[in-house]
Amino acid sequence: MDYWKALKIIALNNVVNGSEDYELRRIFRWFSKTFNTPLHYVEELPIETVLQHYYENAYEELRSEDYREFEQEWSELIENEKERKERLQKAEAEKASEEEFLRISQEMAKKAAEKKSITLKGVGEQVPKIEEKVPDSGTLGKETLPAVPEIKMSFLSESDFSLLAEDLDKRGNRK
Repeated sequence: MDYWKALKIIALNNVVNGSEDYELRRIFRWFSKTFNTPLHYVEELPIETVLQHYYENAYEELRSEDYREFEQEWSELIENEKERKERLQKAEAEKASEEEFLRISQEMAKKAAEKKSITLKGVGEQVPKIEEKVPDSGTLGKETLPAVPEIKMSFLSESDFSLLAEDLDKRGNRK
């Protein structure tokens, strides 16, 4: 695999799966664009300063776009430990209730699909058996992404890099 393609795969993987380093670089890029500051200067600033500007901007946008979401974020930030535990327990109970509903719905769908035919009330017509598979609850709502290939990387000397760079356009593709 060539060097440029490997870097593109790593970048794509970071965007899809995220990481702390990726999030920091993304915030540094935001700061650089927003305040017209060269990126290498932004990386030298105290992280607290960069993050404070980032979060202030994010909350300003959130407040102007969706006030309910802003209020929810505000209440979660100021809640104490007891309130936080109660909120999380309530959310877990709701999730468990939804999962139980989904399980019961799937069982009912399977039973209906197992019947050879269903008679419609008042009509007397026979409806043919449905041959669809009911998806497993573990796969509902999850996107399947291709596995990330193993990446092996080696570095070039500056002279080899310069020769290679002459053959590439601005996007890193060969001319």
